[in-house]
Amino acid sequence: MLLAKTMHPCASPASARPASARYPVGLASRHHHSHSVACRATPEGPVGTSEPPASSEAPGAPPPAGTPAQPAQPKEAPRGGDGVQRWLSGRVDLPAGYRTSRRDLLKLVSLAGGAGCLWVAGTRLEAMKYASPAALMNALAPPPDPSAAVAGGGDRVAAFKRYIADLERRGGGKEVPDFPRGADWLNSAPLTLTGAPASARGSLTGRVTVLDFWTYCCINCIHVLPDLAQLEAQFAGAPVCVVGVHSAKFDNEKDSPLRYPGKLATDLSGGRLFVSDSNNHRVVITDLAGNFIEAVGGNGPALRDGSFEMAALNRPQGLAYSPRRNTLYVADTENHAVRAIDLTTKTVVTLAGNGTKGRDYRGGKGGSAQPLNSPWDVALDAKEEYLYIALAGQHQIWDLELSSGLAGLCSGSGAERNQNGPTPFTTSWAQPSGLSLAGDGSNLMYVADSESSTVRVLDLSSGGSGLKVGGDPLFSDNLFRFGDKDGFGPEALLQHPLAVLSSEDGSVVYVADSYNHRIKALNPNTNEITTLAGGGAAGFRDGVGREAAFSEPAGLARGPGGTVLVADTNNAAIRVLDPATKKVTTLALTGVPPPRVDPLAAISSGAAAPAAVPAGFQLIRSNTPLAVPLEGGSGGAPVSVTVALPPGYHLTAGAGSNYYTQVLPGAPGADVTAVTVRPASGSLPDTAAPSVTLTVSPSAAAATAATGAAGQAQQLLLRVLAKVYYCQQNDVCLFEQICFEVPLVLGGAAGGAASGAGGAGATSGASLRFEVVPAAQTSFVLQ
Repeated sequence: MLLAKTMHPCASPASARPASARYPVGLASRHHHSHSVACRATPEGPVGTSEPPASSEAPGAPPPAGTPAQPAQPKEAPRGGDGVQRWLSGRVDLPAGYRTSRRDLLKLVSLAGGAGCLWVAGTRLEAMKYASPAALMNALAPPPDPSAAVAGGGDRVAAFKRYIADLERRGGGKEVPDFPRGADWLNSAPLTLTGAPASARGSLTGRVTVLDFWTYCCINCIHVLPDLAQLEAQFAGAPVCVVGVHSAKFDNEKDSPLRYPGKLATDLSGGRLFVSDSNNHRVVITDLAGNFIEAVGGNGPALRDGSFEMAALNRPQGLAYSPRRNTLYVADTENHAVRAIDLTTKTVVTLAGNGTKGRDYRGGKGGSAQPLNSPWDVALDAKEEYLYIALAGQHQIWDLELSSGLAGLCSGSGAERNQNGPTPFTTSWAQPSGLSLAGDGSNLMYVADSESSTVRVLDLSSGGSGLKVGGDPLFSDNLFRFGDKDGFGPEALLQHPLAVLSSEDGSVVYVADSYNHRIKALNPNTNEITTLAGGGAAGFRDGVGREAAFSEPAGLARGPGGTVLVADTNNAAIRVLDPATKKVTTLALTGVPPPRVDPLAAISSGAAAPAAVPAGFQLIRSNTPLAVPLEGGSGGAPVSVTVALPPGYHLTAGAGSNYYTQVLPGAPGADVTAVTVRPASGSLPDTAAPSVTLTVSPSAAAATAATGAAGQAQQLLLRVLAKVYYCQQNDVCLFEQICFEVPLVLGGAAGGAASGAGGAGATSGASLRFEVVPAAQTSFVLQ
């Protein structure tokens, strides 16, 4: 190899000068050892900077006499990149005796990296549809604090309003396409967005139209429904229309006309089966043969403590039975609460939650002071000291200490992801919907993480998590890797599993693969999952293995003789699976009555459930009823409400902070005129903790209206709605709206001497307090 700019052929290697650093010598290949030479020839013409011609004199000899002295030529400095080039040209040894240059090795590494990227993209085409620079940043950077995102909502609203205003000013925007022809319409004749005059039947021309795109069993879609109902009520009679558009995510999403029995629990030693009859808003108790024992709730959707006959639930889901306390714990999902059913005293109390969707990602409180967000399942630890709660609404798992009543975070950052980590804050869940404590005493909890279509395991000691089967093991934001495939670990595919159940010895974990209509068995040691029963399509058929058919099973419980009981949700049935034979039968339910209040009638009339808390109000609720005696000399029952301002804050002068009261029916047939509240409204006193005391007394006609034919005390609900305007000293001014609720028992006596069970546990006075926390102080930082 010859490297030169202007060179003559070299006469011989001996006559050539050594190569300078400016012309690096080439390297020989592995199999050819020929030498490379770099040389310069004598220039043909006199050039001032050229080298002197070669001479026959020996090196170092003096020049001949009469020869003018030649000026010394400066040495050429090496260029900066020459060192890099020499390093790249250096040789490296490879396995099997091969050698190559570093330059070629870098090319091979780059080629391998590119091929790997192409393989990942090719095997995850669905995930690549959602790839974006923002998604990449989410993967590389930690997720934002969910509470901070909530706190920043005002800026998003303002930006959205500016966008709309700018769009209207420019007259731009896209033309909205019409609804597709042949679409199925529920509760309405077919509507049209375009092409019809405003007077035409079914035309939405000239109307403000809200399109709500929803997916079946999506917790975020469920959270939007109260807002849409409020919107319809606010603009009733105005040209405003709300249209729900079903946008299916999973392959199996269709109308479900049944009442959704959601979850199961059993008391095998006592011979009892507990069923959350979700859309009938109750818990049904039978023996293990299906014979009816009793029901709890069934009074329409509401949050009300009390006896089994008077208590109210709202689409309950998860159940956990405590033999030590003879108590059934309930995830009262749409009440955003956890309830305790005492099977000895036959009463219902609320342990956490207050009927409103919470935004607390840390916890630390108890009772109605601790809001929750759509609890979907509950499970006890081995010692029955802690109750674990799957908060599907905010993608976390909490624990509730039963001795103190305090609830708080166990695991999950609050971001909706399929992300496993060693700590609570490096772990993220995606709508956890099923919990089961490992039966082998390992202090692990199996989790059906529905939106990621995975079964994962939670370490109760650390709050960290790990993957067992399903989902995308590489992209935590990819919640679209689902299907129906048996196999090992992430090679297996599930579709929105809703329940898991560890066997008594922990050797098998049963999985309700809900949208695949199958029950599967997971080996927790090898992470292999196989189908036990179900053919993969919705149906209702007893049989063996894949001959049997389910329709979106959502709950599992241990049955007698090693069987597994299945809540076959869309079939409104309880099925019995024998894992040994894979035989599926249907449990015959006998004597189960309809709910006390038809749930559809309760929703349409509002008789069974009080009106919704007004938008923007924070709810503070007393779970203990207030007894309002009928005796005229009693002076009535006192109710005290207090709004405590933080240090350095005061009521805004002249703003008119005030309160007013409402009396609502607490049960069907309740007469709201049977009591009077004095004062019914007024101003809040300007103190550091403004407080007012009200007196609830029976009205003149209360003596005849207090009890019904069955002798039950009349159930009412007192609301005190306060509007508080307050300022920080010489700083910002803020606004707060609080709704205080107190259940009333007319004709009751404190201590439970009321006529009928409705007055059990009533008190003679009520005191409620709300601690104002400015918005800037409510956020927290995950560490």
